[in-house]
Amino acid sequence: MPNPWGRFSRLTLKTDWSQWDPLGGLRGMLGVAFPLIAGFAAGRLTDGVIGASGALALGLGSFQKDKQTHPGVLLLGALAMALSTCLGTLTGHWLWLSLGLASLWGFAGGLLFELDLPLSFVGNKAILALLIAGGYPSDFPAALHRSLLVLSGGFVQALLAWAEGSLRVWRGGRPRAWGGAPSFSKTLAPFKANLAFASPLFQGALRLALALGLSDLGSRFLSLQRAYWVPLTVLIILRPEFDQTFGRGLGRLAGTFLGVGFATALSLWLHPHPLVLALFVLLFSWLCFTLFAVNYALFALALTAYVVFMVTLGGMNEEAAARDRLLGTLAGGLFAMLVFGLWPVGRKK
Repeated sequence: MPNPWGRFSRLTLKTDWSQWDPLGGLRGMLGVAFPLIAGFAAGRLTDGVIGASGALALGLGSFQKDKQTHPGVLLLGALAMALSTCLGTLTGHWLWLSLGLASLWGFAGGLLFELDLPLSFVGNKAILALLIAGGYPSDFPAALHRSLLVLSGGFVQALLAWAEGSLRVWRGGRPRAWGGAPSFSKTLAPFKANLAFASPLFQGALRLALALGLSDLGSRFLSLQRAYWVPLTVLIILRPEFDQTFGRGLGRLAGTFLGVGFATALSLWLHPHPLVLALFVLLFSWLCFTLFAVNYALFALALTAYVVFMVTLGGMNEEAAARDRLLGTLAGGLFAMLVFGLWPVGRKK
């Protein structure tokens, strides 16, 4: 009889160092660095943190070893994130409106998940931005300001993606091939064709929508300053396949525990100055980009450390930041795996 724990451990420990890409990581890190530097220079560090967070979110998953996301997709993703940030900030005060938008975004993004890879990337980033923005409710001027900062960070990342190919040629290498451009016309017909409950894709989208709404609702009752980590984790972990869901889930939980412990210990030991925190942010953002396709647990460790240092730089207590990240990831990861177990869906035909 096969050992399920052995299978889970193999999924979690699966590592592909051929995907290690220091130069690509440098491109992603620069996208995070420019908004931070601008925020420091202007004396508006919080604005720099918001712009840098948009750059990191858009940059993650934007390239693999031999192929990178088309700049047009990155630009569209930046626009989708900016719009979602504005809507999430405006609706954050109204519980049911906020939950309804999260579920609607989740349903649309779930349908796009396997229909069109470029548009799936855009949909995923839009959901992510909406969930985060809901944790910072405010009025329209503040929502517009926040969305423009996210947009600027995304534009910087798209520009760097375009310039990266020239840098690789200058170093004597070959630029990575571009991924496909977004195609609304090719996606519209299969999108409509899957709007039926019999479609496995429809069921997967409905499952994601309900899971996001329920996890967002449940997170409001946790004593966390940043409860959006619960639905964010559900968004990242819940996938159509068993191996993806449980492999990513266990990897994210393991990496989060290690990352929280490391970042918290380092912060409490050094009590770093904001400039040192910024250097930690850049270091771990580089590791996030370089490890994303290598091993998910290592990526989760780097991302968790990045988040703890970034929110500490933005003014949040490092212990509270670490606790929120840990509890939110634990709750979201377990909930995502529970949802998968209770409602398995097949792949599209």
